[in-house]
Amino acid sequence: MTDTRDLRLALVLSVLLVFVALPFGSVTPGWRLVPSVIVPILFVAALWRRTEPLDGRVPATLVAAVAGVGFLQTIQLPSSLLQWLSPRVHSTLPEQPHPLSVAPSVTWTTSIWWLIVAATLAVAAAAGRSRGGRRVLASALVVSGMFQAIYGGQRFLGDSGRVWGVDVPTQGRRLSGTFVNPDHLAFHLVLVVPFAFALLWWVLEWRGLRDRPENRLLAAFGATFVLASLLIALALSGSRGGLVAMAVAVCCQGFLLSRATGRRVWGLSGAVVLLGGLGLLTWLSLDEQGLQRLLETSRVDLVENHRLVVYEATVDLWRHAPLFGIGLGAFREALALVRPPELDREWWHAHSDVLELLASTGVVGGLLVGALVGLTVVRLRRVLQFPRRSEDVAMATALLGCLVGAGAHSAVDFSLTIPANALALSALAGLAWSLPRVSGDQNASGPRASAAQSDLEEARGPRDIDRERELGTSSGDVEDAE
Repeated sequence: MTDTRDLRLALVLSVLLVFVALPFGSVTPGWRLVPSVIVPILFVAALWRRTEPLDGRVPATLVAAVAGVGFLQTIQLPSSLLQWLSPRVHSTLPEQPHPLSVAPSVTWTTSIWWLIVAATLAVAAAAGRSRGGRRVLASALVVSGMFQAIYGGQRFLGDSGRVWGVDVPTQGRRLSGTFVNPDHLAFHLVLVVPFAFALLWWVLEWRGLRDRPENRLLAAFGATFVLASLLIALALSGSRGGLVAMAVAVCCQGFLLSRATGRRVWGLSGAVVLLGGLGLLTWLSLDEQGLQRLLETSRVDLVENHRLVVYEATVDLWRHAPLFGIGLGAFREALALVRPPELDREWWHAHSDVLELLASTGVVGGLLVGALVGLTVVRLRRVLQFPRRSEDVAMATALLGCLVGAGAHSAVDFSLTIPANALALSALAGLAWSLPRVSGDQNASGPRASAAQSDLEEARGPRDIDRERELGTSSGDVEDAE
């Protein structure tokens, strides 16, 4: 009964994740309202009559704590305390209570959105407790990426500047899918490519297809087609940050697969996928703004870049209020405090989610998000150290690749301010916490202890996997063949 309920959660959440990317990434307040209404309902459904605590309660609490920092920033505080917390911001204000945030209303709205993101993480963790739920959520992400590639490719070949019949600003001949900014599409694809790569690995390694070569060949062709389509779409987006993030993600993923399986050939697979994809793009001669744009990046682009000026201004903003920040979501209003003369236009974001988070929430917010990332990586590494089945290895390496790629891209862009991307990444974090944990539960008691003991008995390390390949047997053959 629980599995059926969780599977229903996975189906509804999957539809939502695919949908929110369609109307321009849900950047408008009206479309952002859709997940803001549906996610709380799913969260209540995930908690309804559940006897065990949610696996994702720790990471969801950390995300909600960032929202708590934002709510704290909207509280009226005495001027003496404000001058101690942010002396360079509030030293010139009158001697009366003020909030920490320079834009309290914006901070309040953004904090509510962070609660929605936290709830999405918790729902994904609940929905992914079964293999069926994890497969549904991962499939939804791949479907979303493929739709973006197909829809964007149609617009790209037709040289159309309209999305769903609406004129959108264009940045040259660059593929943007249903997003307004091609860089935001690139981030979305960076979250999908590791899953396509992991799918290809799983098809080649899955014991259930060992005695059916025709099915394995067909599945490998499908996985390769998906991976090639996503790589082409990513390159045609012209996002240099996206291409670099994808390269880092797949190379890291290949290394992890090599360590998890004990086969060195997979250590080079990430580089092979990267070089093969770029070679395919060159052969097709379709890449006018993607690979060519990356290769033609000059020293002026790297050194004399307005983004670097914004980065310096963002760091200066953090120095204004290092502990709690200048206000969650208040970067646009706060930039006026340190706006350098080189910036001749309005900047809504810092073009670096990492720096903007630090300036907006200070050291406190940075530590909360850092703890979230660190604990999630530790959880995934634990899955790889005690693999139950090849599917778990594929899922864990895909999620680690997504985290690495998202981190690399977020360092140089503001794609996480797009609702569709933020919800997708939070759902992936929830999936990471839904994977079966087989270590650290030896001293537990009750039903969870029995499940953990079963996991430990079926766990296989790299040497065990190599030995089982030599013998032609495996303790997980039955489960992998299901």
